[in-house]
Amino acid sequence: MVSSPATPLGHFPFEALFEINGRCLELMVETASAPTRGMHPLLYRLRERLMILTPAARRRAAHSRILLVDLRFNDAAYWMGLAAASHRVIGSKGHAFFPRRRAADLSRSTLVLAWHALHASPDIAGVALGMHRNVAKIIAEMPISRLERIAKSEVDQLMPRWADLSSVWTGLLQAAQGNEANARRLVALHSLQLAATECRVT
Repeated sequence: MVSSPATPLGHFPFEALFEINGRCLELMVETASAPTRGMHPLLYRLRERLMILTPAARRRAAHSRILLVDLRFNDAAYWMGLAAASHRVIGSKGHAFFPRRRAADLSRSTLVLAWHALHASPDIAGVALGMHRNVAKIIAEMPISRLERIAKSEVDQLMPRWADLSSVWTGLLQAAQGNEANARRLVALHSLQLAATECRVT
């Protein structure tokens, strides 16, 4: 059933979310193709499945109404630190999940999507983006120019969502590759359950 434009679903920028999901999957495939030394455990476990992922399967996986990218959206303390007036954006020096140059644009796009989604449909955004409600308030009140600076400085924090749950990704990729509607629905349901858990206040 197609949602009416008057409903909250009709206002949510799902097309932009699908595009970001697709770019995340593309980066995962590219990064998994590199030498395995220093590879994140998630990519190491998914490497074979990512290597055989067809373009059509990648599009099916991307068309989830759950964001597949994470920027510590369920970490309220981290975002409170970023929002503090005394916080200076000085650039990241940690170990990045993705190559920084390729990840920088995805990081920026993810935060811009989050800002627009929170203003368009905050209730849906919390679940779809896996965002703690205190983080949602911080991001919604930030000017986009500040978010763009944060995206650049915090690019090392960008990673696939549920990076410690390879079983979720295995199910998603397997269902997308097989194009089995029932399997995709089960994966979507599982993802929604995880997302709802993430955005609860602890």
